[in-house]
Amino acid sequence: MDAAPISPSEHRWLEHQTRLWEGEGLISPESGEAIRGRYTLSQRLALTRLVIYLGAAFVIVGLIWLVASNLDQFTPLGRFALVAAIWLALMIGAEVLDQRTAPTGGSIWVGVLRVLGSGTFGAVVFQAAQSLQVPAYASYLVGVWALGALVHAYAVRSLAVLAPAVPLALFWVFWQVLGTDGRELRAALGMALAGAVGAIAGALHERSRPTWDVPWVESGASAALAAVFLAGSPTPVARGWAPWLIALVVGAIVILGALAVRAGRNAQLSLVIGVLGLAIAAMLASWPVGEWHGERGGQGGAVILRACVAVAVFLVLATAVAVLGVLRESQRLTVIATAALVLFVTVQAFGVFAPIFSGAALFLTLGLVLLATGYLADRGRRTLVADRGDLA
Repeated sequence: MDAAPISPSEHRWLEHQTRLWEGEGLISPESGEAIRGRYTLSQRLALTRLVIYLGAAFVIVGLIWLVASNLDQFTPLGRFALVAAIWLALMIGAEVLDQRTAPTGGSIWVGVLRVLGSGTFGAVVFQAAQSLQVPAYASYLVGVWALGALVHAYAVRSLAVLAPAVPLALFWVFWQVLGTDGRELRAALGMALAGAVGAIAGALHERSRPTWDVPWVESGASAALAAVFLAGSPTPVARGWAPWLIALVVGAIVILGALAVRAGRNAQLSLVIGVLGLAIAAMLASWPVGEWHGERGGQGGAVILRACVAVAVFLVLATAVAVLGVLRESQRLTVIATAALVLFVTVQAFGVFAPIFSGAALFLTLGLVLLATGYLADRGRRTLVADRGDLA
């Protein structure tokens, strides 16, 4: 009999349950292996589902645009009532449809209506803010939208709603730290704190719902990589260490460490990645090469030293993310880690070689660096996948 394909979340659930049954003595290890052998992990992309949810995203944007372009035809209360009515209709309609289709296995349109409802809630938040004459660029409006989307997702246990809600929440963390400053230090630490929040939320989630796949961990690890990428820019500016920012970084590291003590192996690695993202981003963003050595022409040794250190620590972080991807059977994480490493090394190489070479020589050098890094990164990824049994 051919093995039946199942989704990654179903595969993790099956793995968790059969291991649990083996530990309780309900089945033998041989029986557990036989059960797992009847199924294979499917990584097929559901094109129809992608098209439907893409259409839902366009509808959300179109709805917000339609209301915004006709604001003058409504009173402030009328605008809010209209958007709120659409939101409530979508929310109620989704749950009614869910109740009707649950006995037959559910319907994809339940998730679509829930995503539309979650997106429309954002329109409700911004419309309410406008009616109250609150600036539309206030970061806490995004925070309210993200909080509402997260509550909605967990209340109805919808991965379709949670998938956009998690990046939205992490974006709010980044924006809140960045504020109106825009300096490299704030940007890097804002992204690193977003990664820490993702790791913390993922660890807490897995303690209560270990079989429900959520994007917290993947989003947090990606944010940690992005933070180090930002911090490793060739011209950092070491300013902006406000006391509240120091308190946030130290507090996040303490929380990550406390959770790691009692977390499972996968969650521990995710929390370690959060700590690494914070520590490395803080270190690189506080390395003021430009302030130590003046103009670019006199920075040769300092720039090369910093670039080498940046590549070395980024390699450690990217390897940890790739290992986490292998342990969680998440191909997305391993691909993200590989691509991030190749891109980061290329950017650092450009910062080092641009003052030395020019024209064709520069492109030739960067091309060779890119090819070599890509080859080594891909070989390392294949080795991790091949050694998955030893890591488990």
